[in-house]
Amino acid sequence: MIPILILFLIGFSLGRITGGKNLSLSKLSTWVLSTAIIFVYLNDHPAGGWDFFTALLVNSTMMAVVLILWKSLRPRDYHSKFLSTAFCNTGYIGYPVVKSFLGDVGLSKAVVFSTVHTIFMITLGVFIAGLGGKRKEKILDGLIGMLKLPWVYAMILAFVMNALGKSWREFPYFVREPISMLVDSAIPIIIITVGVELSRIKPSTLFLKDITILTFFKLFLTPLIVLAILYVLRIDGIMGKVMIMESAMPTAMTTVLVATETDADPELISMVVFTTTFLSFLTLSMWGKLIT
Repeated sequence: MIPILILFLIGFSLGRITGGKNLSLSKLSTWVLSTAIIFVYLNDHPAGGWDFFTALLVNSTMMAVVLILWKSLRPRDYHSKFLSTAFCNTGYIGYPVVKSFLGDVGLSKAVVFSTVHTIFMITLGVFIAGLGGKRKEKILDGLIGMLKLPWVYAMILAFVMNALGKSWREFPYFVREPISMLVDSAIPIIIITVGVELSRIKPSTLFLKDITILTFFKLFLTPLIVLAILYVLRIDGIMGKVMIMESAMPTAMTTVLVATETDADPELISMVVFTTTFLSFLTLSMWGKLIT
């Protein structure tokens, strides 16, 4: 009964923290399920400094290339174009897709890539959106917001335990079992969450030309840019495959929040998220077969 009680208390605490009425599947996925995945997979498959370095190098190079391209092609409104093509749904869709193609080891590498990618989103993404938006959002606010997320501390705990040579599987049963239950249920619920969040976006035929261009760019050109970077830098192996798959993910849903906060074409970005997410179920199969 203790594992069940612990899960109940997690839900109760989350309700108290978020105010209960405002609790959504998205918050459940971010605060509980993603946290469990990050902790377990980083602890089961310890990430080395090289993984973080390559994730940092490839992320920064890819974003620099995408930013330069859009600033050259669309100097007046490159901000929203960059936001919708550089930032990927590396977690909600990335985790289950990478796991299906590359297994548990691939998922552990995806956690590393996603962590670095998220940091870029709340710093560089917020900054660029602020330059083009009507309302300014401070990078510091984004960093402070990130420090409120429990997965940051789950990642730190996993690193500390790895350094000490400890595994979560050594925890007492009443602690180990709730963690195992959360991880086992995480992927299906996260996928359902994506569907629920996407259902809130109202399809529109506005910006049809821009949406078509941005969708093609995000689902094909962004991963091709990453592929070229990996070739030039001679990065291969499973980490290279993970980075190709993660860069092929649809536009991150978080970009809608950033665009809304800064008033940087939120309607356009919402539609790009909607379109890329639906079409990605076709294109990701292609990329998955390509890398495997």
